[in-house]
Amino acid sequence: MQTNSIPKLIVLENYKKILSKVLYLKNKGEHFGIEKSKVLLKIYDEGQKYFGSLNTYEDKENTNNFNFFLYIKSYIPQFIHIGENKFSENLTYLYENKFYVEFKIYVEEILGFDSLESDYQKKYVDVLDYLELSEDSINALNLLISQFPSEPYFLYLISRTYYKVDQFEKAYNFIKLYLRKQLSTKALHLAGQTCRKLFYFKDACKYYELIQQKKPDDYAALTNLGALYEIRGMFQESIALDCQIIKSSDDDGFINNAKWNLSLLLIKLGRLKIGYRYYEYRKKLPYWNRFFKPNFLAEIPKFTNLKSKIILVTYEQGLGDTIQFMRYVHFLSSRVKTIDLLIQPVLIPIFNKSYFKNVNFIEKVAKEDRYDFWVSLLSIPYRLGKYDCPQLEQLAFNTKMQTNTNNETPNIGLCWRGSKSHTSDSFRSINLKDIEDLFKLNANFCILQIDLSEKESAYLDNLNKKIDTSLNKTNSFLKTAELINKLDVVISVDTSILHLSASLFIDTYGLLAKKSDYRWGLCDKQNSLYKTLKLVKQKEHFKWNDVIKRVKVEIEKKFNL
Repeated sequence: MQTNSIPKLIVLENYKKILSKVLYLKNKGEHFGIEKSKVLLKIYDEGQKYFGSLNTYEDKENTNNFNFFLYIKSYIPQFIHIGENKFSENLTYLYENKFYVEFKIYVEEILGFDSLESDYQKKYVDVLDYLELSEDSINALNLLISQFPSEPYFLYLISRTYYKVDQFEKAYNFIKLYLRKQLSTKALHLAGQTCRKLFYFKDACKYYELIQQKKPDDYAALTNLGALYEIRGMFQESIALDCQIIKSSDDDGFINNAKWNLSLLLIKLGRLKIGYRYYEYRKKLPYWNRFFKPNFLAEIPKFTNLKSKIILVTYEQGLGDTIQFMRYVHFLSSRVKTIDLLIQPVLIPIFNKSYFKNVNFIEKVAKEDRYDFWVSLLSIPYRLGKYDCPQLEQLAFNTKMQTNTNNETPNIGLCWRGSKSHTSDSFRSINLKDIEDLFKLNANFCILQIDLSEKESAYLDNLNKKIDTSLNKTNSFLKTAELINKLDVVISVDTSILHLSASLFIDTYGLLAKKSDYRWGLCDKQNSLYKTLKLVKQKEHFKWNDVIKRVKVEIEKKFNL
């Protein structure tokens, strides 16, 4: 029997139903806490029953019997020897690899045809959307491309495949070949996304601009184009696109995202009042689900006397955001009866509780009904109409300033990267080797990273310099603060270390990417947030040499090195 004579779309439909049923049983067992052995037995029984129903599946055209289970086994070697004890394990494997199997079936059948009819091809689009993208599927697509050189669709598929396995250069090469044959919107989107991953920002803009010309109401393209304009410093163009989306889209998702993007640009440009008003729309975005949301508490009303009120304030976003906005908690505390402050537990020890009058630091919210109102930490400026709270005094922190008695050899703290999960980490973080010129300074160095890689540790060991790495593998922000207070200078990228150091009134050099965070505005020197912070900003994306050189010269002058 020739397997590619089987109506496999019908088989695949049944196949998906089987796997969905097995997964349902597995999840149900896990949810209700049934004993694992019983769950696995149930999955085995149900799986056997459903697979058995296809063992004699009949081909409508050729009336050939088709053993579905044997057919699947021919693609997955792990299914060749199946015993009762391993059946459930292999069902999981089958489910995880279902898209791979679907793709193999598709390739086998499509290669049985001498020519590719577009109507026939469309039958398989849904299957191809579920590709399990692997080297095997790339090889198969290359085979399809050689078989059907005049068919551009396979060029698109292989480009998408390479994109999803993070081989962006190859993805870009294939999508360009596709676009020479056919200028479709979905391919232009893929080209734009690929260029963005490769940091070809100008080229990415061109692809999204083409979509804008072809389809002016493609709000995904407008959103991406606006973000790229912001990266390139084309702020007014980015604002114009956000306003266009807000005015013409009927999709709340696009509208709220545009308002949030607009808020960040306005704050960056110094238009704080309207910027923070639009900033409130972040609470309508999916990312807000990561943070505390009250069940029934109302937010602080604007222009209301709060002297007799008990307020719940909750953190959002990162440690640096909390450190920066604690000044607004102090401001709010003098205008209310009591504040319960929910912040990240790791930060609580660094703050001096006696400095924050009427503020209780909590680690979880027990009962909402004890509060009159709630406010998220970064919403306090908008709610109170106060956008320029001064930096907290050093008394706000549980550490004491320690002056360096050896003026000839400065103590310098270094932090060159932040969390990889941050959306802009590829812009803000630096490779350790890119700051190697700083180690040429006649200074004692303290590493403020707490997660050194083996490669980084080995690099530091080979420098033959006096380098303190005692913070590595620790998770105490108080220890970090105490160590920073012993330093003369801290050099840091835009992460929580920068905020902590500047809050402690240590001379701090902030190394900023050209695509810097909204809070720093457009300035590349002194800033309004911290008195001892000096910002040193990139002139070109990902080029840190000039930044490091400027900081090195500044420190040499400062300490006569």
